[in-house]
Amino acid sequence: MQNLVTLELNSFRFGAAGLSRLRGKRMPRLRSLALSSCALGDADAAHLASLGLPSLRRLDLCYNELTDGAVSALAGAPWISALTRLKLSENEGVGDAGAAALAAAPLRGLRALRIGGEGTRLTDAGVAALAGAAWLTGLTELKLSACYDRADYLGSDRRAWAALAAAPLNALRVLGLKFVRLQPDAAAALGAAPWLQGLRSLTVERGSFLAIVEAAPHSCRGLLKRAGVTFSVAYNMALPVPSEDEGSSRPSDDAGDEGREALADNEGSAAGDGFNCRSDGGGCGGGDDEGNGEAED
Repeated sequence: MQNLVTLELNSFRFGAAGLSRLRGKRMPRLRSLALSSCALGDADAAHLASLGLPSLRRLDLCYNELTDGAVSALAGAPWISALTRLKLSENEGVGDAGAAALAAAPLRGLRALRIGGEGTRLTDAGVAALAGAAWLTGLTELKLSACYDRADYLGSDRRAWAALAAAPLNALRVLGLKFVRLQPDAAAALGAAPWLQGLRSLTVERGSFLAIVEAAPHSCRGLLKRAGVTFSVAYNMALPVPSEDEGSSRPSDDAGDEGREALADNEGSAAGDGFNCRSDGGGCGGGDDEGNGEAED
C-alpha cells in the first residue's frame, strides 16, 4: 500500500474491526481517501486520525455514523493541516461541537468544506463557530446543508449569519446552502457580505434567495451581471434580470417585485433537482452544483 495515491472504498463494509484493520499500514503517498457510506463510527475516526498519512489532501467521510467526537479526533490528526478538501456531510451525529472543533483545528491548507445534511445536528451556533475559524482566508468552497425536515435549525439567527458575512472569505467562490431557509433578517445579514460578489456558484433554497434579493438587490444584481456567475437553485425558479441602466449604488425600489414576478413566472415549470442560470448568456438548465468551481489541490 506504500505506493497508493488514491483509495476509494465507498460503501465498503469493514466489519466489526472497522478501520483498525488498517493499523500499521504505511501509505506515505496517499493523497485522496474516500470512505463514504461505510458505516464508520467514532472508533474508526480515531484509528484514521492515528495513521501516518503525510500526503493526504482529500478526505471524504460522508454518509457514515460519525459524531462530534469523531470530528474532534480528526481535528487532532497530525496530517490535518495538509488537507485541502474535507467532506463530512450526512453524518447524523455531527453538529455544533463538531463545527467548533473544526474551527479550532489547524486547517491551514483547507480549500473546501462540506458539513451538515439530513438528520444532522448543525445549527446556527455551528455556523457562528465556523465563522471564527482562522483558516477561512483560503477557503474557496463552503457547503452547509440543513436537515430537510428540521430546516429551522439553520437560518433563523441573524447574528450567526452576520458573523459569516463578516468573515474573511474573500477567496470564496462556491457557497452551498442546501435546504437552509434564511429568515429575512438573517438573509439581510448575509446579503451584506463583501465577498458575495466574488462567488461563481450559489446553491440556495428559492425562498432564501428571494429574501437575499429583497435585502440586498444591488449586490445580487452585481452578481448576475458578472460573467460566469452560476446560480444553482434547489427548486426551479427564474432569477431577476439586472437592468441595463444600473449605475447607481442605490438599490432599486422594485427589487422585491422583480423577485416575486420571477418566481410567479416560473410556477408550474417541470420539476427538477436544480435550475442553473448563467449571466454570461449560457442560458438555464436543470442540474446541481457539483463541479461548479470545485477547489483543486
